Amino acid sequence: MPAGGDDGTRGANIPSLRWIEHDLQNRKQQQAARRRADFEREARISQLDFLMQSPAATPLWERVCMHQMYGEIRARSDGQLLLMELALLEAAR
Repeated sequence: MPAGGDDGTRGANIPSLRWIEHDLQNRKQQQAARRRADFEREARISQLDFLMQSPAATPLWERVCMHQMYGEIRARSDGQLLLMELALLEAAR
């Protein structure tokens, strides 16, 4: 008598997990790409702040940097926005 079942198919009742593994790998890659983009965005925001606080910064340069900084802040991911809101709430206590 075969080990898999009466019809002679061995292991036919075991589902294939390849699509789950493939989906998991895709999610990991997407998360890594999102984390990298978030990190790079935060670095740009930090550098823009540094440039704005420079003693050599003119009012025009400050406005240009501020415009770029607001653009970077608006481009943050949902997770980053949530963390920023939580940090503001905690600071307001």
